[in-house]
Amino acid sequence: MKNIGLELNSIGIFGFGNMGQAIFDLLKEQKNYKFFINDSIFQRAQDLRKMKLFRAKWSNNLVELIRSSDLLFICVKPQNFRELEPLEAKNKTIISIMAGITLKEINQKFKGAKVIRTMPNLPLQIGEGILAWYYQKNIFTKKEINFIQELLSFFGELVLLKKESDIHSITAITGCGPAYVFAFINALIKSAIKLGFSREEAKLIVDGTISGSFNYYQNQNLELEKLITKVSSKKGITEVALKELNLKEFYNTWQKVTKKAEVRSKELSK
Repeated sequence: MKNIGLELNSIGIFGFGNMGQAIFDLLKEQKNYKFFINDSIFQRAQDLRKMKLFRAKWSNNLVELIRSSDLLFICVKPQNFRELEPLEAKNKTIISIMAGITLKEINQKFKGAKVIRTMPNLPLQIGEGILAWYYQKNIFTKKEINFIQELLSFFGELVLLKKESDIHSITAITGCGPAYVFAFINALIKSAIKLGFSREEAKLIVDGTISGSFNYYQNQNLELEKLITKVSSKKGITEVALKELNLKEFYNTWQKVTKKAEVRSKELSK
């Protein structure tokens, strides 16, 4: 694999929270990369020993981190990033996972860097995320982009955005999406408990129903509306339940929810 015309030997991770650690865990065994990590919260001795097993070095100096890394992931919180002083990063490739921080802002802080902006979601932590990404086409060569695409593919499915502002729209779906799904699962579990099942039984019932339904959906060449009809007998139990839910209003509610999330994403970027 090549990057900026050179072998990629070292990967920097600036910020080592859940996402930073997930990136390290997903990449540490892929190639013989050296890792340089910077974060003030990650100082436990047992964790530092574990990192050494995978060619990882700790650095408290951001300038040193930039200098040592062929490619740098920025995984800090947006508010912490905005507090940084501008730094020289000429020709360094930077991949940002920060919400609300634009390419322009990143370039103002990391002078001369070549920046990829991404929006991952929570399942990235197990290599099954949806990762939206955007870059300015005149900045990178085709070879560099092919390399970056291969690297990012370790995190899950990739969605290349046509314009940077599309990040707000996809955040409303993929970024917030896991919370929507967890809320739905939680609602069904609570309903099962209300009907008399124990929490353990309710979790088993709901988890199995959702997993099985999703796998069935993926294996059927049918529109979702037809699948819903397939479960709903005329004047049957499911039809009564869906009438109570009011599907038309249910769909409208979700359109309002995702629009609200998109608007909030735009507000945070300002």
